[in-house]
Amino acid sequence: MAVTNETIMVTVEQLKDMKHTIGFSLDRCKKKKGQLTYTAFRNYFDAGKGGNTSLDLLVYQGFMTKKEVSELWGGGIWYYVSQKGFEYIEAVTGVKIEEMEN
Repeated sequence: MAVTNETIMVTVEQLKDMKHTIGFSLDRCKKKKGQLTYTAFRNYFDAGKGGNTSLDLLVYQGFMTKKEVSELWGGGIWYYVSQKGFEYIEAVTGVKIEEMEN
């Protein structure tokens, strides 16, 4: 994550929610070329029909995105960790995050 003068406001609970969104857990990390790495096997947080005001703040800061999903998927609001969010999790944990290839 590039160092800037930007003020970042992320609570411990919000960080936990971002990590949950991608299924992050230290016991799932592996060493690759000397770097601890985690491969995200998912990237969504189903907040139901009401959404989540705490995650909306992360959307506002660019750490997550959100969209309303079809009733075929149960309806409601789903949140996704953005590239900026991945970089933030990496900076806080020291673990390189990779997205699983489809």
